[in-house]
Amino acid sequence: MAVVTAAALAQPSRGQPSLAVPSLAVPSLAELTERIRPVALAPARTLALAPEVAHLGPIRRGTVVEVFGPGLVLRLLAGPTNEGAWAALVGAVELNLGAAAEHGVALARVAVVAGPPADLVGTVVASLVDALEVVVLGPQVVAELRAPAARRLTARARERGSVVMAMGVWPEPAERRLVVTEMAWEGLGQGWGSLQRASMVVQATGRGSASRPGSYRLAG
Repeated sequence: MAVVTAAALAQPSRGQPSLAVPSLAVPSLAELTERIRPVALAPARTLALAPEVAHLGPIRRGTVVEVFGPGLVLRLLAGPTNEGAWAALVGAVELNLGAAAEHGVALARVAVVAGPPADLVGTVVASLVDALEVVVLGPQVVAELRAPAARRLTARARERGSVVMAMGVWPEPAERRLVVTEMAWEGLGQGWGSLQRASMVVQATGRGSASRPGSYRLAG
């Protein structure tokens, strides 16, 4: 897992910032881009999803997907990160890294970026969309985006073949919306027992032939 600061991402490429964090080997954006370049240029048109979420339908590269539910975001990240994709979590404080590991996310291929200042959101996210295959934006980050910036990021994702997962309502029409409408836990009694698994119901809507609208149950 790499920890990258928003300020460093917003800096011009000519001045490679030092992103040293105690006890962590933190790559610069240029180094990160170089590492994932062979993956970013892969010919696949959709993300590699884990079998447990594959029936939700394909997630096409170059699109924006609204995802409501932290557990669902982690399940969607497990497949691509284990197939070699790099992902960034931007201001996504709702996503617990311990839970991410339990869901099978390859943390070695995840960059964590603190929520950038409002005036740097567009710049920071654009830098990540240029470099990584999947960029997850926390609710507060999405809320700070205005329509013109969102429009530019949508176009940039389409050009680069990246996927933006927005944990909130995108200012422009997104290709797909996945909403967790129901959660169920097994293994817990009245003050006793331990959580063994959780299942969820996901409502899918969207545009185009890849949207697969409907209600889907995901087993724990």
